[in-house]
Amino acid sequence: MKLRLAALVLSAVCAISSAYADDSSREETARMVSEAIARRGVFKAESLANYRELMKALQAQFCPGYRYRHYRAGDSVYVIGKSGDNIVIGRNFKYRVTDSSADVASIQASTKGCLEFDVPKNVVALTMTHSVSPEPTEFHLIANLVYGVDLYVSAESGLWKISGGRVELMRDDKSH
Repeated sequence: MKLRLAALVLSAVCAISSAYADDSSREETARMVSEAIARRGVFKAESLANYRELMKALQAQFCPGYRYRHYRAGDSVYVIGKSGDNIVIGRNFKYRVTDSSADVASIQASTKGCLEFDVPKNVVALTMTHSVSPEPTEFHLIANLVYGVDLYVSAESGLWKISGGRVELMRDDKSH
């Protein structure tokens, strides 16, 4: 089910846990993916030995009407959806690549549902909740860089601001 939201508040239930030693690896990954998107540096997933198996697994989870492209960042490939001019927060994916094959078991979705914003061009920030992992993931940073819109993400650990491809904890909720 695809939800089209014209509001500035989104409740996104994300399915990826964030296990970063520091923010720099998450930020660097987001930069690599957003730069690949900007230069249209699509990864040729069809060159993978198990391409059909990979696509069968991914397509079962794709959002109807989204156009998906694969972008490589290190040993991971990010599958990013597009829906017209809307800001797509989810459902995007990532998987690991080893040698000439995709690790199909490693596929992770950015959200549990298909979530996009249909907002005016002059919007500068969006607010959302993220309730599965304690902090935002690289997918939030990728969206920030690709769409140029700041994100305020409320998660278990606190309120986070994502701006310019950087993540900052604005309010720590761990101590409450």
